[in-house]
Amino acid sequence: MKTTFTRKALALLLAVLTLTMLTISAFAEDTEVLGVYNVTGPLTVKNGTQDGSFYKDADTFELNCTGLTGAYSLVLLLEGDKAVPTESNIQYIDQTSIKGGAVTFTLKPKALTEGTYNIYISTTDKALEKVASFKYGTKPPYMLGDVNGDGKVTAYDASLILQHTANLVDLTGVAAADVNKDGKITAYDASMILQYTAGLVTFD
Repeated sequence: MKTTFTRKALALLLAVLTLTMLTISAFAEDTEVLGVYNVTGPLTVKNGTQDGSFYKDADTFELNCTGLTGAYSLVLLLEGDKAVPTESNIQYIDQTSIKGGAVTFTLKPKALTEGTYNIYISTTDKALEKVASFKYGTKPPYMLGDVNGDGKVTAYDASLILQHTANLVDLTGVAAADVNKDGKITAYDASMILQYTAGLVTFD
């Protein structure tokens, strides 16, 4: 009798523990925080909860481009790094007239999933060209290039790396400074940051 009771108690305890673990797992999945980060180019995040350079639940952007020629401009928001638009990678497409050499687009992607997104524009005078980018996913533990930890990647971060290479400051152990992830902090990392601020490259 006692053995039967013990077995039933153990079975009940096991069931409770299993249910608890499943509940915790489901809760963890439901509460995973996703957002936008690594924004480059003339792109502004218009919604979401900002935490440094991370924008939780953001899904609306404003693109402002100047110095354009032609009568009209086309904008494409593509998922992934392929510059060729297809039915599967187009997240947003729009067209507007160019006024005073400038255009403003409000971009609302169809459905953001974790990955890299690139924005291209073309005009009646110029072929498709990449002008901005961002990443969507969980908040990274640190942002590559954000050497001083202020939530932004700027030319000042590049200057800190150059000071490090001249032994004026010590950035040893600062993972964000090793932009190309070769295990060293060099002037090349500084040059990559400057290219990033100009919208010429993105960081993985």
